[in-house]
Amino acid sequence: MDLPCESSEVRVLQQRHAADTGGVSAILRREGLYSSALTDWLRQRAAGTLGTLQPRRRGPEKVPASPLQAELATERVNDFEAVSWLTDG
Repeated sequence: MDLPCESSEVRVLQQRHAADTGGVSAILRREGLYSSALTDWLRQRAAGTLGTLQPRRRGPEKVPASPLQAELATERVNDFEAVSWLTDG
């Protein structure tokens, strides 16, 4: 069974809101869901956290540059400019 995506969760919640008591059971059977999933989604929607999970980028985490690395990069640029000035003249 595939996990529902955010749009299907919202769609099921909208259908649940429009349905009567027997209709909710029919929706759960049709979608292959347990009532606990519906309850969880209702709580998440009330808390404002429904659909807040975003896919994470794969691969290694990028290490933030340290101030020392920034200083070394600046020195390299300055050294390059000094050398290019000497060779141009």
